[in-house]
Amino acid sequence: MVILSFNRLQRLTIRFVLIIVVTIAMVFGWGAIAHSQLPSSPTAASNDPHKPPKGVTRLGEYEIADVNSPLDKNLLFKVVSPTVFNRDEPPEGSLPVEVRAEEITQRLMRALDRANKAKQTPIISVATLNNRLILQLNDDQMTRSLRLVTVTEPDADYYGKTLEGLAQEWQKILQAEVERIERLFSPKVLSQRVGQALQISIGLVLGSVVLWFLRRTLIRKQTVLQARYQEHIAEAKQAAVKRSQPETSANIQAIDISEPEAHTIAHQRSQFLEIIQRQFTLKRQLGIYSF
Repeated sequence: MVILSFNRLQRLTIRFVLIIVVTIAMVFGWGAIAHSQLPSSPTAASNDPHKPPKGVTRLGEYEIADVNSPLDKNLLFKVVSPTVFNRDEPPEGSLPVEVRAEEITQRLMRALDRANKAKQTPIISVATLNNRLILQLNDDQMTRSLRLVTVTEPDADYYGKTLEGLAQEWQKILQAEVERIERLFSPKVLSQRVGQALQISIGLVLGSVVLWFLRRTLIRKQTVLQARYQEHIAEAKQAAVKRSQPETSANIQAIDISEPEAHTIAHQRSQFLEIIQRQFTLKRQLGIYSF
């Protein structure tokens, strides 16, 4: 019994450790994906270089592409570039809009990494570079700012705003994204996730233990009922043998039965019916516990 108890305890311990590992991996798996998975390069929807690729919308002289969050792929804003009518031979100095959106996404991935390493919340600011408005990230770990987005005339024309107004709008969007990154990966939030993972693991282990005890109890109950069922079957067979008497002649003659003998026969019949009833009751219980 001691060896069996030790083996059961060992199996429960191994199961508990495995459940904790799997749960923590599930909780933190999406964070690892956000850090390690880089967006794939844009591919053309068809082999026709005169048609815009998948994810690009063409509106006359402009083409529009989405810039999504590196965390959950939600839309942050749209960027606009002059239409490239032949992507095999783009005009000199022209950058297809899908390439521009991809470059911005890559810079946002770098911003995510820098935001995680910064001790204080990074700041998204509006600056001027080569007479063009840009949005850049500044943090306390790097002396050089990270350029994120260049606000262009097609962007402002598409949104119907001034360059300064659009730059301020995008600055608010990116600042909110940086603050969200800081909240998601802060030590406090990570500690909460660990606590939640442990609670889930403990709940799963306790549930497994309760189910194991219930199953063990039901199996014992089923074994006892099975033994009683077999005993009642044997009693019923013995009662049937006692009631049957061999025929001594081919012709059955009616005989008078005295009142004590009739009472005895009635009592035996009553016992037989009671045994049969118990047998069916036990059989029904066995059907309930046999799951």
